[in-house]
Amino acid sequence: MHGRKREQYKALQRDPAVVSKLAAKAQQWHTLVREVLAEDSPPQRQLALTEKMLLVNPDPLYLWNIRRRVLMSIQNEGENDNKPTMLSDELGFTQAALENNPKAYGAWLHRKWALSSSLLLSSSTDDTALLENELQLIQMFLQKDERNFHGWNYRRFIVSLLLGDHSDDTNDNTEAFDASQIVVTHKHVRAPVTTERRHEILQAEWDFTQQKIQENFSNYSAIHYRTRLFPWKLETTPDVENLLTEEWSMILNAVFTEPDDQTAWWYAQYLLQNGPRDQAFYPDLIQTQAIEPLRELLPEAPESKWVPLGLYLLLDAFPDRSTREERQQCLETLEIIDADRKQRYEYLLRKLREESIKDV
Repeated sequence: MHGRKREQYKALQRDPAVVSKLAAKAQQWHTLVREVLAEDSPPQRQLALTEKMLLVNPDPLYLWNIRRRVLMSIQNEGENDNKPTMLSDELGFTQAALENNPKAYGAWLHRKWALSSSLLLSSSTDDTALLENELQLIQMFLQKDERNFHGWNYRRFIVSLLLGDHSDDTNDNTEAFDASQIVVTHKHVRAPVTTERRHEILQAEWDFTQQKIQENFSNYSAIHYRTRLFPWKLETTPDVENLLTEEWSMILNAVFTEPDDQTAWWYAQYLLQNGPRDQAFYPDLIQTQAIEPLRELLPEAPESKWVPLGLYLLLDAFPDRSTREERQQCLETLEIIDADRKQRYEYLLRKLREESIKDV
């Protein structure tokens, strides 16, 4: 239905010729499915049928599962010399399927399996080249659709393999590059890289997110990836103050361009929560790089709820008696322009008044 209005789609479904054609296709599909699932269906026939069907429609997970099971059975019975060619063919096949539908879950999962299986059979030199080629391929997919989260997830998967990360902890608050969270990934595919090489790889990824964000700040997938990289960047950068100045400058450029772009505000809140609050320079940096610019923008965007809300959150992150009245004004403005959340703002106003009473 993409690209068609619902009314047009419904009209097509009422056309007898269209209905008849769709019914014939459905019957043909079910006939092929029955043949694939038949117990006496030869493995090579199953591979041929699943290839034919998945190139037409890469979505059905059960077909990918059948194909993977058949391939694993053939690999276990055959000679090792045939495995690299077979897995290489699968990489080519999944690429063709993904070019047909870049958001097919099963195709991405199958590619991860084929790739990690290939790495187990290759030398360290060969697998580095293979992974670098995968990065180039995924860059091509992201050029076609910069927000394809499947592509971004696969890129993180490739980077995790390049780094040799295989921990069991899949918590998002820990290491960002955990290949083992993918159920088909084999552990210990590659040995961990040197510290220098690790820094080189992650810096390249940091630069890649920078490029994609500069192309379109609304690219939430790129911003999300940047937040996964940020803890590493914060820990390894020699000039933290300059790093944060650049990040806040990037956010404010986006906010001044489009005040209602939620991606910018989401990243601002992330930085506010994950910045180095223990550093003496940080409150002053927030004041000059974020609070003062938003004060300037506030009268220029009277209908945007995000500007007063963002200003309130920044002021409230470093509460001071001198900003209490300003915080109150932000909340009173929000009560008017964001009436759906009026009760929340009333609650926050009550808390502010309670603080004032305690200080008396």
